[in-house]
Amino acid sequence: MKGFCVGLIFLSLSLSTAYTQGLQEKYDSSAIAQIQDEGFHHSRVMEILSYISDVYGPRLTGSPGFARAAAWVEKELQSFGVENVHTESWGPFGRGWTLKKYSANVLAEQDFPLISYPKAWSPSVHATGEIIYFNPESDSELNTFAGKLHGKVVLFEPPREVKAHFEPEATRDADSTLL
Repeated sequence: MKGFCVGLIFLSLSLSTAYTQGLQEKYDSSAIAQIQDEGFHHSRVMEILSYISDVYGPRLTGSPGFARAAAWVEKELQSFGVENVHTESWGPFGRGWTLKKYSANVLAEQDFPLISYPKAWSPSVHATGEIIYFNPESDSELNTFAGKLHGKVVLFEPPREVKAHFEPEATRDADSTLL
């Protein structure tokens, strides 16, 4: 539990120290040194963040992924010594949804994969059909689609340009540039 709480304790002590410096309040430098040592050398914050974001990943309310992530969090909190750990229920929410398998391909003279994702809570389908881009901006434009969407694969967003990446999207700053 020490590694998990160190960040919060360190932050609150730092804010408290910054606030009270003007009041000339004394503080225990050895206690602060112990907290800093715990935070800098024994913290599990990044490990926990990696598990909840990378291992359990994005998850929708009511999904099996949400239940697995909640169970993992409960187990971790109990291993830290936290008592009375449980998941609170709320709702009614409705049915859950999870994406198990999805693929889309354009079948034409030159077949190619269509980079796309289904909307959450959409029903399962196996469909083949003409692709239509659907984004009416007025009632009159909406009326032009009346009776024309049956059996079609409907795209709600315009195609995005996919550019080649030759430079990394993120860079790490050196200590000298941060100073």
